[in-house]
Amino acid sequence: MPPGAPLALVLVGLLTKSGVFLNGLWLPRTHAEAPAEVSALLSGVALLGLIVWNTIFGYVLASCSQPWPSDDPRDPPPPPP
Repeated sequence: MPPGAPLALVLVGLLTKSGVFLNGLWLPRTHAEAPAEVSALLSGVALLGLIVWNTIFGYVLASCSQPWPSDDPRDPPPPPP
């Protein structure tokens, strides 16, 4: 991989995310032209995916019960295992 490739990929990703490249123009037209049943089905699938993703991510974060170690000398030591 060329040395500047990671920087170029990050830059393209940030520019796409910020809206410099107009890649989201097809969505409103698609929803307007689609039958109501199809539009509702696709919206439901997208919402279900978002709920499932947030649930899984929440459980992963909640399972990390060990907090980051503190560098503050005033903090009490952690309890023994």
